[in-house]
Amino acid sequence: MTLPIDDIFPQLVETLNQAQRVILQAPPGAGKSTRLPLLLLQTGQFHNQNKIIILEPRRVAARQIAAYLSSQLNQKIGQQIGLVMRGENKTSKDTVITIMTDGVLVRQLQNDPELNNIALVIFDEYHERALQTDLALALTLDAQELNEGTNEETKVLIMSATLDLQALSNSLNAPIVESDGRQYPVTVEYVSASVTPSIDEICRAIDVAIQSGFNQNQSSILVLLSGLSEINRVQQRLNASLPADIKCYPLFGGLTIDQQTNAIKPAAKGLRKIVLATNIAQTSLTIDGVDIVVDAGIEKVMMYQPKLKSEQLVSQQISQASSIQRMGRAGRLRAGLCYRLGSVENFDRRRKHDVAEIERVDLSQLLLEVHLWGAKFDELFWLTKPEPFLLNVAHDKLMGLGYFKQDHLNKSYAEQGNKGVQVSQLATQYQTIGAGLRLSKMLLKANSLESQLNNNHLLKTACVLAALIEHGRLSNKDSDLTSKIDKMDHYTWSQLTEFINRYAKRFNLKSVNKSELQSEHIGLLLALAYPDRIAKKIGKQWKLSNGVGVQFHPNQVEPKAELIVIAQFNAGQYGHYIQSYAAVSLAEIEQFLPELISTEDKTGWSNSLQKPYQAEQIKIGELVLSEKTKPLMLTPEGWQSIWLDYIKQKGLSCLNFDDDTNTLIRKLELASQHLPQYDWPSLCQLGSDKQSLFDDITNNKQNWIVSYLAEIRSVAQLKKLNITEILKNTMDWSLQQELQKACPDSYKTPAGSARKIDYLADTPKLSAKLQEMFGEPTSPAICYGRQPLLIELLSPAKRPLQVTQDLVNFWNNAYHEVKKEMKGRYPKHPWPDDPINFVATSKTKSQLDRSNKRN
Repeated sequence: MTLPIDDIFPQLVETLNQAQRVILQAPPGAGKSTRLPLLLLQTGQFHNQNKIIILEPRRVAARQIAAYLSSQLNQKIGQQIGLVMRGENKTSKDTVITIMTDGVLVRQLQNDPELNNIALVIFDEYHERALQTDLALALTLDAQELNEGTNEETKVLIMSATLDLQALSNSLNAPIVESDGRQYPVTVEYVSASVTPSIDEICRAIDVAIQSGFNQNQSSILVLLSGLSEINRVQQRLNASLPADIKCYPLFGGLTIDQQTNAIKPAAKGLRKIVLATNIAQTSLTIDGVDIVVDAGIEKVMMYQPKLKSEQLVSQQISQASSIQRMGRAGRLRAGLCYRLGSVENFDRRRKHDVAEIERVDLSQLLLEVHLWGAKFDELFWLTKPEPFLLNVAHDKLMGLGYFKQDHLNKSYAEQGNKGVQVSQLATQYQTIGAGLRLSKMLLKANSLESQLNNNHLLKTACVLAALIEHGRLSNKDSDLTSKIDKMDHYTWSQLTEFINRYAKRFNLKSVNKSELQSEHIGLLLALAYPDRIAKKIGKQWKLSNGVGVQFHPNQVEPKAELIVIAQFNAGQYGHYIQSYAAVSLAEIEQFLPELISTEDKTGWSNSLQKPYQAEQIKIGELVLSEKTKPLMLTPEGWQSIWLDYIKQKGLSCLNFDDDTNTLIRKLELASQHLPQYDWPSLCQLGSDKQSLFDDITNNKQNWIVSYLAEIRSVAQLKKLNITEILKNTMDWSLQQELQKACPDSYKTPAGSARKIDYLADTPKLSAKLQEMFGEPTSPAICYGRQPLLIELLSPAKRPLQVTQDLVNFWNNAYHEVKKEMKGRYPKHPWPDDPINFVATSKTKSQLDRSNKRN
């Protein structure tokens, strides 16, 4: 049986022979993952000295594709088709094509930047835009340039289904080869549900799918859910009610190979199956028998949260592109059905495409890999560049963990690039561990601390702790990691043994026995990995050394310890709850991590004493361990620090923000919006809520008030500061004049009266007597005509008659109704039939007559 990829294969080979980089656009079902590798193998061009690497972002898909390709050659994995992923290497001297996960490819590139014996690197499912895939592509493209001119140059083939590829093609100078897909028609039906569907709504949609009658004897159902919790809850509900001929299987990344195989393989004869899956089943993974999809429309993604200074799993609606991909799973084998929870209107409101991971996650590991590669971040290819603040956060984290050496430049990473940044010995050792940044540091430091502690089992304990944090399942009931390890049962130990031994092997440890563990140093080990999460209870919260506040859930028992280290916490709608922790003593930190403790003088405002204070503080990061009051001896800079601290505590309400100040802020907001060509101060960027003004003080970015605080000695003096003038002085004289022209204080009516413009209304508003606006054919506007004014037309008694932004329409229509009603009430004032051509006036008719007679 041929697939669409067969039709374009000659063109693809010819293009690969002519270009170093090629893009293959192939919809689902074209055969790009399952057929193309075999066609490439058949050319005879590739062999064990001229190999192909196929990058697959997902482990389950990588394993399935490797198994399928091997079966087509009547071979086992590890012969011509190899499989390499973290903790698993099935290759041999005969291997020609290796299916590899993205993290492993990054490690291989770091070890062999010349890509010896690699003829072609294929990036499958590039549209998923995983962070490690972006990094692997960046390093591969750089390696291409490093190796240019050698006899055997490595080619790059990027394969994608839904990404807008023209930008990628232009950036890489890579031609696009397009293939048709093999997609059977899929009927989409919408099942009414909340924006975030409940378990009841999901199960109701599954019932609809079961009862649909669609290929009743053979149809199987794929249900796409947001995470493991939802899978478990839906499975529990279904198992209680499913008929005997329908079996239910979960599918997610943490399952064993046998469990994944059960979900993927065809249902037994006479049976149907329901597969409850995460995004793992959204793309290249094929699940036999599925022709019905139930799409809950929700996914969980990692997102860096600046206020929490950590990544958190966030539930969100999937994009339209992801929704279409999910629908396509029903049409891989035959015509299918897709049930989307929600409505057509909701689908139309979703964002078009997914947000790439590089735009939303912690970039510290990526940044370290770039530096270990020996490049500057901006020298490498990134289809999407991250926000500078994400790079700054990553740089600071690497500094805090000891992977980067101190640079002394006092600049953000985005400002200085590679200048002054040096990787430490810890960074070069990190590559040998195969864990994340935090756990790698913990293992490496535990290895070096064993001799200081005279404890031959510290490293083994660290291996168990690392496996438990990364692969164990913790609940609120067993959040104390020390207790968890002390009481670890045989089942939990057996589940973790593979991962424990993998870490132990990195340090040439033969085995780890449960009886060897010594849990008294679990807190110290955690502090090695999480120095920014050492916590002390202050009030009802536990304050972390990075400044974030978290708490224990009401059903948890809080520890009695003075200090704890928090490995994991969950930020939810109702609080930031600790998921795993261990107690640590200050004595341990002082002995083994003295670099974390600092002593500094603190000058600030005491809320409890309601006066300034000076003290010597002993701190871990932002966590104050102890404080000793000192006599108050303040320089002008000290007074500035006092009042900045006071404003941070009290908010901007402690300053004199009167109507003039708020009017100025509103003017600046309007000017920034309509006249962006001028260099308006950034204080107006976040609108009239003044949040940006407070952020500038809090973050010490553009501290607009600090220079005025040196002479302030009391709260009363502070309150008297003229904030309007201070804000005006953030602009030079010419810019102040430009603001006055664009946003004048008043408007001169056709009658010659100057009427004040109210900038504090939702829309800038002008209030004037109706008669004063006669003869005005167009609506008045500010910002050189870009911002129409809201005109409040008043009666002769100055009571509101009409509000409009369209005077012409008012004169031609509503005015005549107003005239009928008001002419009898105010007969002394003019009410002309043609107001547009009548001379504006603030006078009565008799006053006008006398004036005309005198003239």
